[in-house]
Amino acid sequence: MILHTIAAYVGVSLLAIVMGFQVLLALGRPLGRFAWGGKYRVLPTRLRWASFSAIFVLGLGAWTLLARAGEVWPGPEYGGVRVLVWGFAGYFTLNIVMNARSQSPAERYTMTPLVTLLTACCYYVALS
Repeated sequence: MILHTIAAYVGVSLLAIVMGFQVLLALGRPLGRFAWGGKYRVLPTRLRWASFSAIFVLGLGAWTLLARAGEVWPGPEYGGVRVLVWGFAGYFTLNIVMNARSQSPAERYTMTPLVTLLTACCYYVALS
């Protein structure tokens, strides 16, 4: 298996973890200290809807990584896939900054390393 394919699958695995976490947040589980600045134990309705919406954005990110690695349609050479993978790399870079600046130690020390690894995967796949 080629390294960029491995990086894509590692990124997708991390995205699956975050998507599952967002599902739990959207369902009202008391995990709010790990997300959205850690202000709420259980997210209020508007943030639960935001977590629900994030599931779809993260799913698009997973598809984008796999497409850029040539594992799913339309493949790595499609221009839209190239743009999307760079867009997600930038988006996750901003996530690193926001998580690192969080008031919540739980979010800072769990989500920052996770998103940093995810971002590295995105850049590696984008550059491949």
